[in-house]
Amino acid sequence: MRINMMIALAFVTGCSDTYNTYVTNYYETDTDMTDSDIVDSDAPDTDVIDFDTDVNDCQFMVDVIDNGVSGQAILGNEVHPSLSSSSPSGSAIPGRSELLRFNVSVPSSSCSDISLQYFEVWVNVTDNANTDWFFDMGTTGYDLYNLTLDGTSRVSRHDADQSTTFSYFISFQGADILIPAGSTSTFAVYADTTGASSSQDDSIRLDLGARSMFVSDGTKRVQLDNDVVTGGTLVY
Repeated sequence: MRINMMIALAFVTGCSDTYNTYVTNYYETDTDMTDSDIVDSDAPDTDVIDFDTDVNDCQFMVDVIDNGVSGQAILGNEVHPSLSSSSPSGSAIPGRSELLRFNVSVPSSSCSDISLQYFEVWVNVTDNANTDWFFDMGTTGYDLYNLTLDGTSRVSRHDADQSTTFSYFISFQGADILIPAGSTSTFAVYADTTGASSSQDDSIRLDLGARSMFVSDGTKRVQLDNDVVTGGTLVY
């Protein structure tokens, strides 16, 4: 039989940068020009332009979900989730191991940092030996690591109740995960698959869920209309 489970991961943090655009108009010709010199001699005082006007140049139109409906919104950077080329797949041995590795890229270096506030990971399991081995994965927990930091520090963990249903989700909260502008962060999900049958070729595959990623640029929080990122299948 084939089982579907869902892991939900939630994070909170973020910041953004604002850049100065100086608008100039109607200068006098003196070399020691100041703010007061930016005046149209034929215009009233109300036409004086503030030399220190702040304008945010980092505006990216991104596909989002708003109350279940597809749309677009402006965000302070781009966000691109993808499967890591090092994500595990193929033959595996039951036990605690890495099940998924993925990247989140925030490419524009001069714009906002992005924080991951929530996303979902779908878990697809086969139980060919009918042992209900995946039930124990809920009690042993799921761990999330930020491999870009140091590769060993766990950034979030959730200990779930034992699963007795074929579909459930786990939420991770309290992690402070920031992806700096102009960088890519790599994450890994670990769990214990002890009990999976090697003789019956039980398997597991984790996917990043479509339309499930919530991100913030420090001023706005949006739900991205992202495609599913399919992980590799591990066969025991």
